Amino acid sequence: MIEIKPHIQHKYNCPTSGTALQPAKILWQGMHICVEFKSDDSGSEIIDVLRVGHSYNNSLQIDLAKKEVVSDNSYAGEWLGKPLLNSLQNPRSDRLEIVKEIFKPCKRVIILNCIDFLYGHSLLKLLNAQRHLECNPDCGLVVIVPKFLRWMVPDGVAEVWTVAIS
Repeated sequence: MIEIKPHIQHKYNCPTSGTALQPAKILWQGMHICVEFKSDDSGSEIIDVLRVGHSYNNSLQIDLAKKEVVSDNSYAGEWLGKPLLNSLQNPRSDRLEIVKEIFKPCKRVIILNCIDFLYGHSLLKLLNAQRHLECNPDCGLVVIVPKFLRWMVPDGVAEVWTVAIS
């Protein structure tokens, strides 16, 4: 688990100067959950993808100033990094309908983001819900799902956020 509030538990060094950067904010970019860093030294704005989901085994950064994808895996840079860079450069102004169902308020939660552009990936992510419920009873579980998977969310979660996307 990675803490994202009240403190962002993520470290990154400036690729230019090597100095430690402070995380500025969390950026939710669909299936990607990222940390935005701004470098005082070089003026770079770096987006680093948290090591969750597909990025668990693939380091992936975006240098917005240089419009460059940096990855330790060239294949992941192509199929994960380039679409992410494209989405950051071409934001859509569409408003998404998100329905929040709150079943029990919790101070500490685990967020399970099941948003993905492939049905099977979304389903596999959702199948982790039961494990989180059983292995982390001290935390509430917030599940973010596309509308077509809402019916599969198990009982016992703290919240369900249903997003009207295909």
